[in-house]
Amino acid sequence: MIAASLATAHAASAAAVQPRVSSYPSTTYAVIKTIGVGAGPTMVAVNSVDDTVYVANTTGNSVSVIN
Repeated sequence: MIAASLATAHAASAAAVQPRVSSYPSTTYAVIKTIGVGAGPTMVAVNSVDDTVYVANTTGNSVSVIN
């Protein structure tokens, strides 16, 4: 099962911040892939039946679906 964690790229300028979600194997906790999501990611939900990840993007007023 893949656990998801929100991560935000830090930069000198606020305009350079790029929202993204990184996935980690539940046993090693190492970044294996970074996936771009919408603006202002704030919450993550995982459907453990089909491993679909939902990211609530507050600033973008949207939901990103990763499957």
